[in-house]
Amino acid sequence: MLYLFVEGADDRRLVNVLFHNTEEKSIIEYSRRNNSSIAKFIRALNGTSDRYIFFADSDTKSMDQRKSDIKTKFKSINEDQIVIVCIEIESWYYAGMNVELCQKNKIKFKDDANRVSKEGFLSLIKKCSLQKTEIMIEVAKMFDVDLARKRNASFSDFYDRYIKNEEPTKAV
Repeated sequence: MLYLFVEGADDRRLVNVLFHNTEEKSIIEYSRRNNSSIAKFIRALNGTSDRYIFFADSDTKSMDQRKSDIKTKFKSINEDQIVIVCIEIESWYYAGMNVELCQKNKIKFKDDANRVSKEGFLSLIKKCSLQKTEIMIEVAKMFDVDLARKRNASFSDFYDRYIKNEEPTKAV
């Protein structure tokens, strides 16, 4: 089983798309639970053959500082299982939006999606007739992995580390 710890619904939606070949997965929104229950769950996972990945936004902090913050909160977490999204999940969504999708929805297309924050994303989509959640659902359906790898370094690092060589897993 692969456990995917995400902050919220937007993260869940995209991570579900990215791990579509992994049948045995559980996506956990940790922001909806108390830290001690997440810490206990991670500690229990460390003693099993189950795998986990813990996603967190950098929130303008350095990757090292953000990982340190997470390790302080969840003492038994394996640092190698922490994925830092720079700056926030909206940057990954934006990175996976192709020119056609941007044009169709009146969204400005930029080659660099590394520094897109939640507020920056909202600014980029302000002329779009869809609400934030609606456009994110559209992006998730049409997410361009290759383009996202070119436009966002943290996405590219994540993809190379966790997805690129992942074989589809089937339920036993």
